[in-house]
Amino acid sequence: MPDDGVTSGMQRSSLLRAGTNEQALDRARVGMARNATLFAAFEAEAMRMHAAGDELASAAWAQIAFHIGWAFPSGTFMSPRLERLLLELGRRHVPGGETQAASAAPASVLHVMTEAYPSGGHTRMVERWIERDQRTATIALTAQTAEVPTVLTETAAANDVPIVSLEQDGDLFARARRLRQLACAHDLVVLHTHMHDVVPALALADPVGRPATVMFEHASHMISAGIGVSDVVACMRPIDARVSRSRRGLDSERVCVLPLLEGRRHLPPRALARAELGLPADAPVFLTIAAAWKIHAVIAPTFGDISSAVMDAVPGAYHLVAGPQMSPQWRRVIEDHGDRVRVLGGVLEIEPLLSAADVYLDAWPVSGSTTILDVAAAQLPIIAFGDGSAGLAMVKALEPLGSGAIEASTTAAVGQLAAALMADPARRRAMGQAVTDARQRDHGRGWNRHLEAVVERAVELRGTARVPEAIHDTLVADWESVIHLQLGDSAGYTAQSLMWLHARLLPAPLQPPNAVAAAVQVERLVAEHAARPRRRAVAAPALTSTAVRQTLAQLRGLLAAGEIDACIVALPPDRLDEGLELLQAAIDTDGDLAIDLDVLPASLSDVARCEDLVLT
Repeated sequence: MPDDGVTSGMQRSSLLRAGTNEQALDRARVGMARNATLFAAFEAEAMRMHAAGDELASAAWAQIAFHIGWAFPSGTFMSPRLERLLLELGRRHVPGGETQAASAAPASVLHVMTEAYPSGGHTRMVERWIERDQRTATIALTAQTAEVPTVLTETAAANDVPIVSLEQDGDLFARARRLRQLACAHDLVVLHTHMHDVVPALALADPVGRPATVMFEHASHMISAGIGVSDVVACMRPIDARVSRSRRGLDSERVCVLPLLEGRRHLPPRALARAELGLPADAPVFLTIAAAWKIHAVIAPTFGDISSAVMDAVPGAYHLVAGPQMSPQWRRVIEDHGDRVRVLGGVLEIEPLLSAADVYLDAWPVSGSTTILDVAAAQLPIIAFGDGSAGLAMVKALEPLGSGAIEASTTAAVGQLAAALMADPARRRAMGQAVTDARQRDHGRGWNRHLEAVVERAVELRGTARVPEAIHDTLVADWESVIHLQLGDSAGYTAQSLMWLHARLLPAPLQPPNAVAAAVQVERLVAEHAARPRRRAVAAPALTSTAVRQTLAQLRGLLAAGEIDACIVALPPDRLDEGLELLQAAIDTDGDLAIDLDVLPASLSDVARCEDLVLT
């Protein structure tokens, strides 16, 4: 098992495990195991429909399964079964064919989105990309349910970029065929799609005549459909690329880094912004912008605790919090500090906030990468709760900011940093400039260099996309458990609601008539899956530390997914002691696992039953 900064050092964080947090993380892992069983039930239904010959239903169940997979995190970042299923369905129902010869220097690009939103990073990325890239572009929307946001339509019009909606184009296969036609009229395809959207995977499954395809990975912490058709996966940060390699099994050559793009922010004069917001002209002002789930009060300290510490340390300061609505954690803070803490809810026009602020207080426990770029546009220094550890790297967006961001690992220390920074205008200016310089290097002037490297790699690998052979690391890291806790307590998803959301994709005879019927359908599916007989997994790993740990990780993943209910590890009779030591060391490092041991005869087939799953 490769250790690339994700597969062992990233598993634990002292801050995430402080106090009662460790118990919360343990509860999260129990919940993730339940989620894995839920995902396995939907995954199995997609496979069952395929075996029964109902291929449209199979594709629809695959989309529902992927939505279940990311809405209910389970530690599963790849579904080889569903990816291969979509490849088979796509090649049958959306056949390829020779088109124009592949271009060594693509002149046109198709940006594929599921749906565009008035706020959110992935829509902003498309807007900024078409402004910065000189190639001819088209935007395709596979399932836009609301009016296309004005900012996107205006940006597209200003750059002569047509927007094509596929929502009216019928069932999943019909939409995929239309997308295939659009794709083959371009030299390059870039996927910005939602993690559950199977239309691109169906449309681009046949490599014959398909343009070079890039997945812009805006959610590397979740399972995503379409890995099997993407020649290159472009990740926002180096840490995301490492996760794609370790948790999705992607070859290094298929993974590139393509940072988020900076946006243009026209900030109003500071005095005007403060007057409009009702803030004193000379008061210290701290700002936080975050989706509600990212700062939901789940682990200690809460973000409200951090806010209180800053307010205590800086008399007369204000804290503006954009994104979340009023909640118990904020009521408690406001009881102590009055209107010095202002919870603003969703804010579309953040320029006045950026202009009015002195310091950005980074969200805890989950940062926002797009927000950090906006903060850099305003040259704001950043204070964060954290310790700079690898265990926090996936949930913190401070990796490239250098001296522009400072961290402290206690709430009191965050308050002290805030007070010291407010007392030192020169340091604030220097830190703000460092943040802006980092932004320009990779997200501004230097961005096109990253883009051209990604395009060059995609052209080189055109048509070679495949489903990864193996997933190297199935260990659940602390940051995954935190995301599970944050999403689970605030997102409001249920399996029944997601079933009803996608029900119309099913063939008419299989569609539940109402939400109650959808709930009954989910309960039946889960119960039937639980009643199906499980298999044993049998393995005889090579007796090296890496091979044994990798084998046990595979067994954990299979158990968590409900695919097996027993693990058999066979060891050669002349190396039993050595094998037992390696197994014990792996368990000591990665956690307990119930294993039945057997002595390996001449071959593994002598240990395995016909119904067993044999790990080679």
